[in-house]
Amino acid sequence: MFLLLAVGAIAALCALLWRAAAFALPTFLGFAVGFWSFHHGAGIASIVVGAVAGVGAFRLGKIAIRNRHPILRWLTAVVFVAPAAVAGYGIAMQLLDLTSIGDTWKIVLALGSGAATAITAFLRLLEPSDLRDATGEY
Repeated sequence: MFLLLAVGAIAALCALLWRAAAFALPTFLGFAVGFWSFHHGAGIASIVVGAVAGVGAFRLGKIAIRNRHPILRWLTAVVFVAPAAVAGYGIAMQLLDLTSIGDTWKIVLALGSGAATAITAFLRLLEPSDLRDATGEY
């Protein structure tokens, strides 16, 4: 019973880690602003300050991606997707180092994980209405 609970807890932590990787830029910004405000005397309110900064960065990205200017859309996508891809690659490499597979397969699997995390980060920026085609279907 304990073994099942431990495996479930590890799976839940991995899912949480990958979700944070998909939101790498807002997560990092929220932690950075939160720690900065804590070190400058905000105390426990630094948690709220960090959360507001992270959510604000994500909302700003969602607003910028809906802009009609293609260069701004691409820059916003790159700014949000690149850290997510690096985070997904790094997480996969760290977890795959615990296994006994070869280095080539570690890199291939980590690159796949980074690509999947980048795609997830890009799709999280889009609104559901942006994913529909001309017929209104997904």
